[in-house]
Amino acid sequence: MKVKYIWAILIALSFFGCDDNTEGVGLGMLPDEDHIDVISKNYDVFTESVLSGPVYARTDTAYIGRYNDSQFGIYQAGFLTQLNCLDSIKFPDVYDSKTKKGLMVSDETLSTEIVFAYHKYFGDSIAPSHISIYELNKNIVDDPKIHYTDINASEYKGDFLAGGHYSAANLGVSDSIKASDFYEPQVRFNLEKGIGDKILKLNREHPEYFYDNEAFIENVFKGIYAECDEGSGSILYVDRVSLDIKFEIYKLDSVGNILQTHNDKDSIETVRLSFVGTKEVFQLNKLESSPEILEAKVQEKNHTYIKSPAGIFTQVTLPIDDIINDSEVQNDTIHSVKLIFDSYNNDDTSEFPMGKPNKLLMIPSSEKLSFFEENKINDNITSYIASLNNKGQYVFPNVSKLITSLSTNKEKALEEAKKEAGTNWNQQEWENKWKEENKDWNKMVLIPVTLDTTIEQDYYGNKIPVVINIRHDLKPEYVRLKGGDTNAGGDKLTLKAIFMSLNK
Repeated sequence: MKVKYIWAILIALSFFGCDDNTEGVGLGMLPDEDHIDVISKNYDVFTESVLSGPVYARTDTAYIGRYNDSQFGIYQAGFLTQLNCLDSIKFPDVYDSKTKKGLMVSDETLSTEIVFAYHKYFGDSIAPSHISIYELNKNIVDDPKIHYTDINASEYKGDFLAGGHYSAANLGVSDSIKASDFYEPQVRFNLEKGIGDKILKLNREHPEYFYDNEAFIENVFKGIYAECDEGSGSILYVDRVSLDIKFEIYKLDSVGNILQTHNDKDSIETVRLSFVGTKEVFQLNKLESSPEILEAKVQEKNHTYIKSPAGIFTQVTLPIDDIINDSEVQNDTIHSVKLIFDSYNNDDTSEFPMGKPNKLLMIPSSEKLSFFEENKINDNITSYIASLNNKGQYVFPNVSKLITSLSTNKEKALEEAKKEAGTNWNQQEWENKWKEENKDWNKMVLIPVTLDTTIEQDYYGNKIPVVINIRHDLKPEYVRLKGGDTNAGGDKLTLKAIFMSLNK
């Protein structure tokens, strides 16, 4: 092809990328001696439901509660968390009237409580449930395995600390307080006063224990495990966990004298010192579903499911061999490949039905663990994101780079094997061996995810969202997709590929 005609090809490609109806568009711009052939072909895609197994759940949100769903059975959530100690944190000294130094009224605490703060939840807001909290009995050691949803919480479960009933609607709080701009839904658990007094004493006698998180966790407080052990109906999405130690201090004037109230009493106020679960320490979610029900759903072959959290993925087998071996397009270039997954309306008739996942990640089946462990981001080559549109579809508008990448990988392996075999080459034997050793080479999985984004400016100054983190969606959600086994009544799925070639 002559260089001077490259601009014409690019213009033609831009037209093809804008509309599915590509016939004849832009071809009149090419010189008479050159023309572009365009072929649109459909290839069958096979989908099936597969159990997700435990998923990597490194997240800032702690999930707790229990919910019994009419379709998927019981889902239960609990969590373990360590608590952050600000470096060299210190309780105020007891007030000394002679030196005018210190603040505390006495060398003891007033009360100690654990607080779960949340803004969102799933399920019945007024359903009562009970939570029990235990102190961790050993340190959490960093390892990728601890971040999976099947963590063995009993291994860390120590002494009982506190328990209490709750409802997501916080029925004990008045409507006037809830209407305040400063209101934050919370569940509070009172601990024995001696726990706070012990921490205060250690702070006085061993300030080195409070030097940093590591020292605090090792010597003072290893963290908590919380579980829902009674009731069912809601799951709290906890934003903040804190251990709050309350104590009294005097209010002083500018020279250190105790201020007096209007009736000549010492002016005293209650303050707290908090140890909070943050990104600097471990927070681990334990999520459990009904395995026998999930297995039964996987066996439904006339559609597929995606169920979160840690439930079911949809596996997609792409027709790479069909494309490679299609003689009609073997010498053509793949311009675009569109893949659409249509969903059924959720037929959940319960009072609090689950919604559909908003975002799906499509990645190679072989990377369903490593992608999250290594904190990868979609590259639009072998990993893609699709959003649920208003037609109930998840559309991947162009996965041509994926098709090219998978076919290139196989063709490269074939050429290397052929060169190595020489005159002993047997392609059918190699095909059989290749498929045995690379069973998932053409398989992708659809995974429900949540995205963390930031806003950046492009070259023209436009603000665009940029994905900075992808995590498993841990909210109770599901979607039923068209597809599955056509022999069992499933809908036929196809991908639409557009090929282009320059002919002279």
